[in-house]
Amino acid sequence: MPWKCTVRVKKPYVPIAAGRQLFRRQEGDWNVLSTEIDRPVALPVVLAGRYHVEDVVKEGRTYRIASYAYVNHQATEHLATLASQIIKFYEPFLGPFPWKEFTIIEINSYGFGVAPPAAMFITQEAFSPHRDDYTKLYSKSLTARFAHEIAHQYWGHRVRWPDDEEEWMSESFAEYCSGLQVRAEKGASAFSSLIRDWEGRMKDSGDVATLATANRLEGERSHRQRFGLLYGRGPFLLSVLHRRIGEEKFLTFLKTFQSNREWKNGSSTLVAGLDCSTASDTRSTPPSIRTCVAGGQ
Repeated sequence: MPWKCTVRVKKPYVPIAAGRQLFRRQEGDWNVLSTEIDRPVALPVVLAGRYHVEDVVKEGRTYRIASYAYVNHQATEHLATLASQIIKFYEPFLGPFPWKEFTIIEINSYGFGVAPPAAMFITQEAFSPHRDDYTKLYSKSLTARFAHEIAHQYWGHRVRWPDDEEEWMSESFAEYCSGLQVRAEKGASAFSSLIRDWEGRMKDSGDVATLATANRLEGERSHRQRFGLLYGRGPFLLSVLHRRIGEEKFLTFLKTFQSNREWKNGSSTLVAGLDCSTASDTRSTPPSIRTCVAGGQ
């Protein structure tokens, strides 16, 4: 269902909510915000804290940057520019970005992001990459992580996953699209290195589960194994299919799938409709997606 909220918090706290901003104002001792999302979404975000919020408009889209504890004009401009560049890269093969207003929120941690609808959380190295040794370390992979979270607005929200067995439709596809952004930014050798990383994660996860059963894993190594499946085996499978059917057909597949399943659930069965019989590399027959997802190849 579409979503709308109005949030009131005591000063000095500032409310943050994803979606199109209807108004932001002060009412006595209260800061008040109202937003809406006019699409069917899951897990919309509302929070408050000692944030400083700045808006930057680029090519008709508003980027709302929420930095924590102090004003960070440099980060605002940099992150709005980075998000705009990544979205511009995605749109030719994924379709129009779903939101005209996109909120980027700082988290007081390192090395990860989260992607609710029309928003993303990203850790502090994105806002202050040279603050300390940790931010310097984690900022090295920032662009790829940023691209992964933005890709979730397509894979995760515009096309949803219906249940735990289909989570690879969100994580693996977002990871692969971020890899395509790495290729565009850093070249073929960087992309090849990333593919080797995915293959290594896949091998590290072993044969303990398939993509469809990754979320059923339990035990001491379950988190690492699940990571190896959803962030290794899944994108590696997509890299194989990409190579076998060729650039044009693969990117057309991504765009068509996004268009056909817009604001609906995706599934492995639907993805398996990809016709691999036209593969440009005919040296061997690529495994079907259905086999790879269910059978663990």
